[in-house]
Amino acid sequence: MSEELERGDGTGSSPGSVLTILDGMRGAGIDVEAVCAAAGFSIGDLETRETLVPPAQLGAMWREGTRLYGRGTVGIAVAMSAPLGRMILDYVASTSATLRQALEQVGRYHRLITRNGDLRLRPEGDLTVIELLVNLPPAAVPAPVVEYSMAAIVRRVVEFTSQKPREVRFPHAPLGPREDYARWLGVPTRFEAETAGVLFDDAALAAPCHGHDPNLYRFVKAHAELLLQNQSRDSTVRGQVRRLVVGLVAQGEPEVAAVARTLATSERSLQRRLQEEGTSFRDVVDDARKELALGYLGDRRLSVSEVAYLLGYAEAGAFVRAFKRWTGRTPGELRAGV
Repeated sequence: MSEELERGDGTGSSPGSVLTILDGMRGAGIDVEAVCAAAGFSIGDLETRETLVPPAQLGAMWREGTRLYGRGTVGIAVAMSAPLGRMILDYVASTSATLRQALEQVGRYHRLITRNGDLRLRPEGDLTVIELLVNLPPAAVPAPVVEYSMAAIVRRVVEFTSQKPREVRFPHAPLGPREDYARWLGVPTRFEAETAGVLFDDAALAAPCHGHDPNLYRFVKAHAELLLQNQSRDSTVRGQVRRLVVGLVAQGEPEVAAVARTLATSERSLQRRLQEEGTSFRDVVDDARKELALGYLGDRRLSVSEVAYLLGYAEAGAFVRAFKRWTGRTPGELRAGV
């Protein structure tokens, strides 16, 4: 990739990605309720959660899943059973023009799934490898997690392009019979490599994606970019609230009580801390909506009513009035360059 991206900080994975893993475990015949109990959360918790699931809980989830599955290759089995198309990353990749473009987007937006590891595309002689860069101490990352990540890439490559990688690499010894790897992955596997990765030749990378749709690609990529920009490292209370608000606006008017509960504080304390930083909950919501609105209005395929809906407004008039208050112009005037 031409742009060097900031590394993740190892603070956890998104609730949506954890739910996808749990569905994969269920498909592999694992008792998901037992896995959740061992990890200290429930399916219901994850479905409403707005914060990352920390590495300690993820590790407990995978350890229990491995125990119940009874074979070390649980990560590959789960990756092959997990549902596709639940996360925006799948939409960006599957609608890309070529496999190379798809993998570049996977590298860019992987942080929307987890901050525990990054995927980077780099040349290796006449070949190209997408490799996993782990942002945690090795002991904090169970080997099945690494195998899950690599198997998920292989599966998507085959599904989206009908291509097969040249090689899959793991930094550890086999976790089960080699024939399990051959059966699940269908490509040569190298163990005890320097890093985990999937190797491709140029012919495979040039292959078109079956689902390429330039209009849909532009839209979902723009949305992924907004999500990425709002997933900053801002450790201020305002930054924490803003990240939560960005995920809540499409559901309607964000409520300070819900945000306070997620941040494990009281409404009064949250409002006081925001005031100490020179802002308020209302101002944070307005700023988040304004930034999202400017991004959405840049896509002329979206009507003003559709933008209003994406920002959680019940009717377009309320959005137009708010936008004029923020910018001094209506959305139509902005688009017309007035």
